[in-house]
Amino acid sequence: MDYEQLLLDELVLALGCTEPIAIALAAAGAGQLLPEEPQTIDVHASGSIIKNAYSVHVPHSGGRQGIPISAALGALSKRPDRSLQVLEEVTPNILNKAVQMVEEGKVRLHHQENVDNVYIRVDLQGQNHRSSAVVSGRHNRISFKSLDGQILKSLDEELKEQNNAENWNEVTLKGIYQWVNNLCFEERPRLKKLMEQEIQTNLGIAKLGLSQPFGQEVGRTILEISEGDLIKEAIAHAAAGSDARMAGSDAAVTINAGSGNQGITVSVPIIYIAQKLGKSHDLLLRALTFSNLVGLYQKQFIGKLSAYCGAVSAAAACVCGVAYLQNCDYATIQMALSNTLGSVGGLVCDGAKGSCAKKIASALADAFLSLDMAKKGLGFKAGDGVVGANVDETVRNFGRIAYEGMVATDQTILNIMTQYANEQTAN
Repeated sequence: MDYEQLLLDELVLALGCTEPIAIALAAAGAGQLLPEEPQTIDVHASGSIIKNAYSVHVPHSGGRQGIPISAALGALSKRPDRSLQVLEEVTPNILNKAVQMVEEGKVRLHHQENVDNVYIRVDLQGQNHRSSAVVSGRHNRISFKSLDGQILKSLDEELKEQNNAENWNEVTLKGIYQWVNNLCFEERPRLKKLMEQEIQTNLGIAKLGLSQPFGQEVGRTILEISEGDLIKEAIAHAAAGSDARMAGSDAAVTINAGSGNQGITVSVPIIYIAQKLGKSHDLLLRALTFSNLVGLYQKQFIGKLSAYCGAVSAAAACVCGVAYLQNCDYATIQMALSNTLGSVGGLVCDGAKGSCAKKIASALADAFLSLDMAKKGLGFKAGDGVVGANVDETVRNFGRIAYEGMVATDQTILNIMTQYANEQTAN
């Protein structure tokens, strides 16, 4: 496994929640091809994409939420080259046109069944031409383009071959730990730059979230009652970053496993604690690298999108990084990870929205307790629920629960959200 390339591929910048932004990216891909203004926009998306894009606020949208405005802004901005920062250059004129299209009912949403969880197709119809673009596999991967029925790009097979080459069944937590121990950042300048980017962007949005009243102000509330407790302050910073992100902040973050909230969760507490305790820059970079890889390791079995809340896997990864920062031994690190999954694993994801900040705070609080237990040699044993014989078996067990066992849960959540949306429309 090429861990450095994995990090370079996965830890990319994103402006806004990644699901509505991925919709905007697909729309931008189709919009760039269309040699005229679109008259209608049809969005075909997986249930997981719809669930996570439905309620969240969209950057540069004037405080608006959801899928139609995301698609309209992307189609009219026509900047797929900006990837997950596709809405960075939205102008007032583009916003006005996008709002008009949404209000006139020219943006339509369709639930696409039997596709990958990360799947979006946007069809644009102009007066004389029709274009389409697909984002699939990853939030920033345009895998298909067509204009007037002529296929211009198709990458589906390429991703399949790449995935087959990456045998995650051979990866272990200890292997990741040993790789990080042996890192020389001076010999890996791209990786060093990436970790330093994460420090700047993710701590930046955390501070922004604490400086202004975003959303339900989860982070600010925790900070107000922290009474100088370092761990509570670290949790407050992570929650505040999510407060700002879910409220449509135009601050970019470095994501993990396709998620900005997970990127914030795996990194911000580590950065805050390291700076407060005066840890060396090299140790901070190693702890961040370790946390990010542990987050990605878990998500390979869970899947990028599911009914399993990613705040749990990210929080579990975060305390592995904190333990590394505190020079804990490997036995403590693996026990902290198992303890976290064995207690709070399975928290339900009901879409991206303001309450994600609260879920991040809850998951991190449990994860730090799990680390405190591990430092005392206290851990859940094999057979305690789905805790496995070793940490890697536990990771895979929870991956099975998410990927196989929570499919019906995900569909039920989507049904409830759709029912509510239909009732609101009828009223």
